[in-house]
Amino acid sequence: MTSAVAVQWEHVDLTQSERIQREYRDRAAAEEAVERLREAGFAEGEVSMTSHGGTTTQDGTFVPGSVFVVVTADALRAREAERIIS
Repeated sequence: MTSAVAVQWEHVDLTQSERIQREYRDRAAAEEAVERLREAGFAEGEVSMTSHGGTTTQDGTFVPGSVFVVVTADALRAREAERIIS
């Protein structure tokens, strides 16, 4: 089951671009989103995927955290990215 929070927006004044991100609980779903963005023509430098919050329990079991897909683009392309990752 894929669980994610809403898409978050941030305006970047320095570059006059928009940064949008979505949190995924499932790495495969995040990777699929990145692939769809690439197919839509987003450049490698516009799309990133990072993971946060992974932990290891006392018995040594790894518990994955969240995976974030982040897109930095102009406003028009950011709207397109939002549709793709929503």
